[in-house]
Amino acid sequence: MKDNIYFSSNYGSKYKCQMDISKFELNETNRTFKEELIQEVSSRKQITKKIKGLPPGIQTKIYIYTMKEFYKTYMSDFGKIPIYQKHMDYVTKEIGNTILNNIHFLHLDFNTLPENKYWIIGCQCEYCKREDICKEDEYEKYKETSLHFLHNVKCTSAINDPYDLNYWNQLYNYYIDENYDIISFIRVFDPLYSHDNGSKTTRFTKETCEKYKYIPHRNKLKFTQ
Repeated sequence: MKDNIYFSSNYGSKYKCQMDISKFELNETNRTFKEELIQEVSSRKQITKKIKGLPPGIQTKIYIYTMKEFYKTYMSDFGKIPIYQKHMDYVTKEIGNTILNNIHFLHLDFNTLPENKYWIIGCQCEYCKREDICKEDEYEKYKETSLHFLHNVKCTSAINDPYDLNYWNQLYNYYIDENYDIISFIRVFDPLYSHDNGSKTTRFTKETCEKYKYIPHRNKLKFTQ
């Protein structure tokens, strides 16, 4: 396992440190020892011995009163922020970049090691924007046939079987009602998307605007017919 590039890389080191199984095992051992120690110390206290000497009814009332006071300040583990919350928030924010900034899912920071990235047509991640490649030629190839994009992202199985096209390589994601009519849609990834480095605004290419300036007709999806 040490030869695996994921474990030998500093990529995601903070999260890997949090999820180190040895730390979980150590915490569980410490927790069990702490509980046993508290029980042993409590059983040897004079007040514990005196309470045990009281009638059962009074012991029950003392127990109920004590537990009420305890739960006024006690925070259950189920009510605490889970250990993975920060990482989950980070992943959610990264996934939002696919729609907001047209960054391909493969090039999200948590998804692919930097050394394994390659240029994807239309992707607006820092790596693809810096890549020295004749992008205009690639765009022209895509305009001739959209299958060029599938070759680019190595999703060639969808060429022969469109149903094999995964969500992140779709241009749009459609939302349908109970009658299978399209009621809304959002862009997933646009291979013709471009970014103006001279400003903070993003824009679609002229070809994309012309092709999708009208809302698609509300026809039933083919696979539901």
